[in-house]
Amino acid sequence: MNKLPTFTEATDQLLLDRIAHFNGDKTAAALSLRISRKTLYNWLHRIEARKSFIQETTVESCNCDSATSS
Repeated sequence: MNKLPTFTEATDQLLLDRIAHFNGDKTAAALSLRISRKTLYNWLHRIEARKSFIQETTVESCNCDSATSS
Protein backbone atom coordinates (compact mmCIF):
# COMPACT_ATOMS: atom_id res chain seq x y z
CA MET A 1 0.00 0.00 0.00
CA ASN A 2 1.40 3.40 -0.97
CA LYS A 3 1.87 5.96 1.76
CA LEU A 4 0.27 9.32 1.04
CA PRO A 5 2.64 12.29 1.26
CA THR A 6 2.25 14.77 4.07
CA PHE A 7 1.12 18.29 3.28
CA THR A 8 4.71 19.50 3.61
CA GLU A 9 6.05 16.78 1.31
CA ALA A 10 3.37 17.50 -1.28
CA THR A 11 4.00 21.25 -1.11
CA ASP A 12 7.75 20.78 -1.42
CA GLN A 13 7.30 18.57 -4.46
CA LEU A 14 4.86 21.00 -6.07
CA LEU A 15 7.28 23.90 -5.66
CA LEU A 16 10.23 21.93 -7.01
CA ASP A 17 8.15 20.65 -9.94
CA ARG A 18 7.02 24.18 -10.85
CA ILE A 19 10.58 25.49 -10.75
CA ALA A 20 11.70 22.61 -12.98
CA HIS A 21 8.76 23.24 -15.33
CA PHE A 22 9.96 26.82 -15.81
CA ASN A 23 13.61 25.73 -16.21
CA GLY A 24 14.70 27.25 -12.91
CA ASP A 25 12.84 30.55 -13.36
CA LYS A 26 11.66 31.12 -9.80
CA THR A 27 9.74 34.27 -10.69
CA ALA A 28 7.67 32.41 -13.28
CA ALA A 29 7.18 29.50 -10.87
CA ALA A 30 5.95 31.84 -8.15
CA LEU A 31 3.60 33.63 -10.54
CA SER A 32 2.16 30.30 -11.74
CA LEU A 33 1.46 29.33 -8.11
CA ARG A 34 0.07 32.80 -7.34
CA ILE A 35 2.53 33.30 -4.49
CA SER A 36 5.20 35.94 -4.05
CA ARG A 37 8.83 35.25 -4.83
CA LYS A 38 9.55 35.85 -1.13
CA THR A 39 7.14 33.05 -0.18
CA LEU A 40 8.75 30.74 -2.73
CA TYR A 41 12.23 31.50 -1.39
CA ASN A 42 11.02 30.98 2.20
CA TRP A 43 9.73 27.52 1.24
CA LEU A 44 12.98 26.70 -0.56
CA HIS A 45 14.98 27.64 2.54
CA ARG A 46 12.73 25.42 4.66
CA ILE A 47 13.22 22.53 2.22
CA GLU A 48 17.00 22.91 2.49
CA ALA A 49 16.82 23.15 6.28
CA ARG A 50 14.79 19.93 6.47
CA LYS A 51 17.23 18.15 4.15
CA SER A 52 20.18 19.28 6.29
CA PHE A 53 18.42 18.19 9.48
CA ILE A 54 17.63 14.76 8.03
CA GLN A 55 21.23 14.29 6.89
CA GLU A 56 22.59 15.35 10.29
CA THR A 57 20.27 13.07 12.24
CA THR A 58 21.00 10.17 9.88
CA VAL A 59 24.76 10.56 10.36
CA GLU A 60 24.39 10.91 14.14
CA SER A 61 22.15 7.85 14.42
CA CYS A 62 24.37 5.57 12.33
CA ASN A 63 26.77 3.31 14.16
CA CYS A 64 30.10 4.70 12.98
CA ASP A 65 32.42 2.75 15.29
CA SER A 66 34.57 1.65 12.36
CA ALA A 67 35.35 5.26 11.49
CA THR A 68 36.51 6.11 15.01
CA SER A 69 38.43 2.91 15.78
CA SER A 70 41.21 3.27 13.20
